[in-house]
This record gives sequence, structure tokens and C-alpha cells, in this order.
Amino acid sequence: MAEKFDFVYRDNFKQYMNLELEKRQAFYDDWVQKGDYDKDVLEQEYFGPRLVAKKMNEVLNNKDAKILDVGAGTGLVGEELVNKYGFKNLTGVDPSRPSLDIARSKGVYKELIESFVGPQPLPPEDNSFDAAISSGAFLPAHCDGSSLKDVVRLVKPGGLILIAVRRFFMDEVVEGFYFKEAVESLVTSKTCSLEVDYVSEYAQGQDGAILILTNLTGVDPSRPSLDIARSKGFYKELLEAFVGPQPLPLEDSGLIVIALERDLIDGGVDGFDFKEVVESLVSSQTCSLERGRKIEHMIYCD
Repeated sequence: MAEKFDFVYRDNFKQYMNLELEKRQAFYDDWVQKGDYDKDVLEQEYFGPRLVAKKMNEVLNNKDAKILDVGAGTGLVGEELVNKYGFKNLTGVDPSRPSLDIARSKGVYKELIESFVGPQPLPPEDNSFDAAISSGAFLPAHCDGSSLKDVVRLVKPGGLILIAVRRFFMDEVVEGFYFKEAVESLVTSKTCSLEVDYVSEYAQGQDGAILILTNLTGVDPSRPSLDIARSKGFYKELLEAFVGPQPLPLEDSGLIVIALERDLIDGGVDGFDFKEVVESLVSSQTCSLERGRKIEHMIYCD
């Protein structure tokens, strides 16, 4: 079934791109139903799932993190993440039902969504996932720039998005495929930061690239501070994010203890409305400075 693999890439993807949307989906359905898709892609030395899962394991320590597998297909990435690296909370999305049936049979996904990714938004709400991963899905006439933007929407502030692609998608602009432009737009608008790891033998002996995007929506860029805090071993969890104006991805909690210079409470400072906010919380009975749902104690430091 090597001809199936070759057809997608033939003539710079033009033949596959000329297919109508329904025929593109039917192409993969037929491939999965009539042949051994997993065996076929491995025979073509497609190592993308293995490479991107290995990278996710290197950059994400939380094995309970909720991860979205974009273009999950038959679950090749999911198998690597769960069976080799111990991740436990995967959701996969793919438009091919036969592919998802095989992915489901592998028992590595908590949820599978039958859907295209872009241009219409996926059903999950904003910030639903801690991270996202994809291998071989961002191709002409597959996932593109609109797909990437929706994936960013779904990942929490500070969350990682790892995408494995053939290297020439980062080196060249492919007509009708606006992935490189979408990545550059996310970076220049400071919506995401970008690191790129180039890898050899991604597929069919060709080099690949693993994009490591970090969702910067509301993110504190001072990661080195958190790295030092993490090294001290006192914290169960560290969030890389600004505190406000966007809400943190945490449930409501009861006690707030704040240490600050006394002048900030006694006199106030122009442009720093902390004192006024505290007074407003108390006067509106949202909080109490002695015993309440939000603030129980204020610590003064002379």
C-alpha cells in the first residue's frame, strides 16, 4: 500500500489537494479499511509519532496532563505517549471514523472526537487542554493555519503545542498551505513562542521539524524564576502565567495571605490601586480581613 502514502505527497501534494473534501476523507477511510495503515506507514519509515512523543515526554513532566492529539488517526501518537511514556489523559480528534475505531481499540484515549480541525471551531471550550500534540496532520489539504489557531484556543495559557512536520514546510512556502505563515503570525503577535527541533529521518528518509509552541496568552515570560522554584522541591504545581487580567485556570480557593510593604496599605501609591481594591472587597462584603471566604489575614511587613 505504499502507493497510498506516495499519492498524498506526489507532485508537491497537488493531486491530493485537487480532491473534494469528501473524497479526501474517503481516501483515508478506504486506506484504513482495506489495508494495514499502521504497517504501511512504518514501512515508509514514518517515525514522526515516535519523535514527537519523545519530545513531549522531555518537555512535559505531568503525566496526568490533559493532552489533545490533533489528527490522531489510528492512534500512533497515543500509543507512544501512553504505552511508552505513561501519559494518562489523552483526547484524540480526527475526521476518519474507521481510523478512530482502530484508535479506540488500542485503549489509549479517554475521549475521541470525530471532526475536522478548522476552519470551524472544535466543540471543546477555550483552555480545555494542558497541551496538544500532532504528527503528520499539518499537511496541504489536511490541517492548516486555521487548524493551528483553533488548537491554540483550546490550550491553556502556558500550555505546550508540539507539532511534527516535514522540514521543508518550515523552509519553504507551499502554495495553498498557510501553515508557515500562521506560525509566523502567532510568533510576531506574541500569541505563542516558538522553538524548533530539527530531526533526521522523519519520514521516507527526509528530515523533519518538531515545533514547540507555548501559548503566551496571559503567560509570564519569566520561566527561569519558576525553574529555580521547581528545583527547590517545595511546590506540587507551578503555573507560568500572569495573575490578571485573565483568570487563572484554577478552582476557587479560600485563604489569601499577602506580604507587602506597609506603606502600600497605609498611604497608597499613585498608579497602584491595591489598597483601593482591598477596601472595595471589604466594603462590598466580598471579603473580610479577619474571617471570610477570600481573605482571612493580612500580613504587614515594616
